[in-house]
Amino acid sequence: MLTFLLYTSIFIYGSSGAPIELDNGGLQDDDVMVTNSIQILGGVMLILAMVFLVMLCADDQVYPEDPLPTWVTLIHHDRAIDTGILGNSEGISVLDHNSLVRHRKGHFETDGAKWGAGLMRGKHVFEIYWPTDFRDACATVGIGTEEAPLHSKPRCSLIGASKHSWGLNIVKCRVFHNGEIQFVYPREKRIPSRFFMYVDCDSQTLGFGTEVAFWGSKIRFPRTALPVYPMVGVVCEGAQISLIYRGSAYFQAPAVQGEMVGGLQLKTFPGGYNPQPLVGGYNPPPLVGGFNPPPLVGGYNPPPLGGGYYQPQLVGGYNPPSYSSKLY
Repeated sequence: MLTFLLYTSIFIYGSSGAPIELDNGGLQDDDVMVTNSIQILGGVMLILAMVFLVMLCADDQVYPEDPLPTWVTLIHHDRAIDTGILGNSEGISVLDHNSLVRHRKGHFETDGAKWGAGLMRGKHVFEIYWPTDFRDACATVGIGTEEAPLHSKPRCSLIGASKHSWGLNIVKCRVFHNGEIQFVYPREKRIPSRFFMYVDCDSQTLGFGTEVAFWGSKIRFPRTALPVYPMVGVVCEGAQISLIYRGSAYFQAPAVQGEMVGGLQLKTFPGGYNPQPLVGGYNPPPLVGGFNPPPLVGGYNPPPLGGGYYQPQLVGGYNPPSYSSKLY
């Protein structure tokens, strides 16, 4: 299309430069007007072709106001987060750890799937592979709470259709929340088959980008929504999508991640073991200058040793006579 515009405009503009002359050396007024009109048309088409070329070249531009976050270079793999896809509607089949396919017939319902681990703290990167040939007007990617629905009939932009989710329609390039359009994103209005999602639980922001461009963390959600789960909503029959965990960065300690598996919340401690106090059990006190035996609740409490052997008194049983302070 671009080549056709360029060659057509050049041909029109170049071939219209020689006006028709009469035998007496004059010019017909109509011919002059036609020549000028053709020149103007060729110039307009040339300008349109140049503008279109500039737009194509600028699609992958990294804008100065949207630099890639520095924390992305500090991410590491967290096994507690890499649970894979663990929730989906009936119209979706989970193929493996990271991939799914929509097998439901027709285009009248929207099916959804979500990641298995809830993101409570830290900053996380996910890669999405969604071929452009298997998208539709309701293809959405984003995050949602535990209450976010995974199915809708009739079809809709599922991620962002309720107050429990925030999603990006990757065809219309619109951000949705609570069933309403929030704003246009990204400004390029073109999302390739492979892109990345950046979930920042510390600042409660959500952003997207590619390997060469970061579109900014423009989407915000409240702290009360945590934990959130990466989600996708799909309508296109036969669409195969991959959602891949790429790593996390933690700057607040302890960085406890809650993982919801079968209704049970499991806690892990990235970076090492952080012992928690035992409620209703044995809590050892710190040792200061030697051995300090802690008190045992409901059991035997030995008195302190002072100058010799001390025989404790047994309540309700045999009490042997006491010994002097001298050791034998």
